[in-house]
Amino acid sequence: MNKIGLIAAAHPDYIADGHARNFASRAAEELRKGGVTVVYAGAPVTDAAAALDAALAVLREDCDGVILFFASWMECPTAMAALTELRHLPLMLWGVPMWRSEGREMSTGSYVSYAMFRGTAERVGLRFSEVLGMPEGEAVREALLFCRAAGAVKRLRRAKIGLVGYTSMSIYTGTFDHVLLRWKIGPEVEQSDSYSLIRRAEHFSIGQKREAEVLLRNEARCDDDIPPAMLEKAMGLYLAVEELKTERGYDAVNVKCQYEFSKEYG
Repeated sequence: MNKIGLIAAAHPDYIADGHARNFASRAAEELRKGGVTVVYAGAPVTDAAAALDAALAVLREDCDGVILFFASWMECPTAMAALTELRHLPLMLWGVPMWRSEGREMSTGSYVSYAMFRGTAERVGLRFSEVLGMPEGEAVREALLFCRAAGAVKRLRRAKIGLVGYTSMSIYTGTFDHVLLRWKIGPEVEQSDSYSLIRRAEHFSIGQKREAEVLLRNEARCDDDIPPAMLEKAMGLYLAVEELKTERGYDAVNVKCQYEFSKEYG
């Protein structure tokens, strides 16, 4: 389940009528309905000290990302106090537009804060998603998409991928820069050679390979004209990959096919 920090920023002079707090609470509740665990203090922060406390709570909870919700007009130092602590996390800016009530145009000043701080965030080079809308409908859908993307970012950052073999057939696009992949996207890649996997596969008994074949045929269509020797090798490799994955704690394993496995090993 995704876990998102929600920090609602406001100003003491703009929260007396309760609209700012109500909008922030609604936003948190709608995200929870969408399956997100929301870390929220329960009320807007109105100064830098409170914003810092809210940011530290987000860090303690190991949130995937943070939504800065402009509950009303606010002063930039309030938002900046939070974001200087959270700048490494995926960020969404959420502002609330004017609305009509009993024939009158109403506003908490949220959209002004949203426009103002959006420019600030761009100026200092923050990357962010954004939405301007009431905490319902399309705005909530956009926020939920952000939550899922933020969760994917964290999972990638903590992923460990096994790579058996490497590039093949002079395909440039099959190459990558290990350290840049780790730094910019996240996964650590642990590379090993094809021969090691083949040696591991050959340690399994015929009985173990037969059990694996039963699993294969229960889960997928398997053509009857596949040579038994090829199927036996494939089941041995399947068991080897599963063993390797468990032994080394991989989240995924990628195995180069050409030419070691397909042409040479058969």
